[in-house]
Amino acid sequence: MPAVGQMKKRVTLLAPARSDDGAGGFARAAAELGTFFANVRPASWSEQRNLQRNEQRVSHVVTMRRVIADPSLLPAPGGRVRWTDHAGRERNAYIHTVVDPDEDGRFIELGVEEGGPL
Repeated sequence: MPAVGQMKKRVTLLAPARSDDGAGGFARAAAELGTFFANVRPASWSEQRNLQRNEQRVSHVVTMRRVIADPSLLPAPGGRVRWTDHAGRERNAYIHTVVDPDEDGRFIELGVEEGGPL
């Protein structure tokens, strides 16, 4: 696990939310769970051709302290993570996995993936 001092990125956790549209359907939105300090490191990348477009996918591992006590508010697969990189660009990634690496409840690791059509 990285030291707490290595968790320098401010990440915002977003959970998927649905709201009634009044016509029997729903509208998709994102509910903000909060902004936390985390360590974000790249894990892998790939590029492929899909329907005459190049698509690039980059996966990251986001490690953060588990500061949310209510289990219903923890990040879950299907949610999103947003942060700003060193060049000032906003990055958005979808959460695929949520793991407690030491199984002691102090840290969580999020497996996230960003990318799409170039």
